[in-house]
Amino acid sequence: MRHLLFASLAPLLLTLAGCTKWQQPDAQDPYGMRFELLDCRGDWPDDLPIEAIVRKEPAAHPSYFVQDPVTCGMEVFDPRYTLSLDTLTLTLAYSIRTPASGEVAACICEYDSRFTFAKLPPQVTSVRFEQD
Repeated sequence: MRHLLFASLAPLLLTLAGCTKWQQPDAQDPYGMRFELLDCRGDWPDDLPIEAIVRKEPAAHPSYFVQDPVTCGMEVFDPRYTLSLDTLTLTLAYSIRTPASGEVAACICEYDSRFTFAKLPPQVTSVRFEQD
C-alpha cells in the first residue's frame, strides 16, 4: 500500500492560549496543507458521541472542518496528514499533550480546527481524523 505522509520539518506547537493558532503551508508539502486551530468552545455537546466530526467545507481549495473532543486544557501540536495513494483516503491528524504546567480540566472540550490544502487529487474518496 502506498502512502504519502507529510509533517512539517520544523517543530510546531499550537497551544490553546487564546485557542486560535495556525500553520502556513510548508514549501516542501506537495499538497500545501495549512492548519488552523480555531477555537476551544468549552464542553463537548452532551448529545454527540465522543468522536471527532469531519466536514468538507465549500471553498476554492479543499478544506475540512474538524470538531474534536479533547480533554480541556491539552496542547495541540504536530498537525499532519496521510494520503493513501492506493485508496485515495485522506487521514487528518494532530497530537495532543499535557501542557508544561500540568494543568488540565476534568472535562471534555470541543476543539475546532481546519485543514486546508492548495490542491488534492480530485478522486479522494474519504476523509477521516485521528488524534494521538
